[in-house]
Amino acid sequence: MLLAAAAMIAQDAPVPHSPGAQFQTKKNLADLQECLTRTMSDFGEVAALSVDENSTTLLIRDNPAGPMVIEVTPPTVTVTTQFIPGTRDLVRHCV
Repeated sequence: MLLAAAAMIAQDAPVPHSPGAQFQTKKNLADLQECLTRTMSDFGEVAALSVDENSTTLLIRDNPAGPMVIEVTPPTVTVTTQFIPGTRDLVRHCV
């Protein structure tokens, strides 16, 4: 009986909401990095890590809401963490 009750509770539990979002873009890497760095700098220190010439990872840190990570790999821009409040529309504007 306990197993049946546990199974029912697990079925009714809400599915955790997935943080972040993915956007499609036609902009190039340099333009995306410049816009995102400029706009996100109002929310914290922006650190960029380039793994190769076709991608960059931006880390926005020193924000009370926590860090935010943006993977920039045109034609895709992915926020892999939760958005810092007030940044979703700014990212959408840049892409």
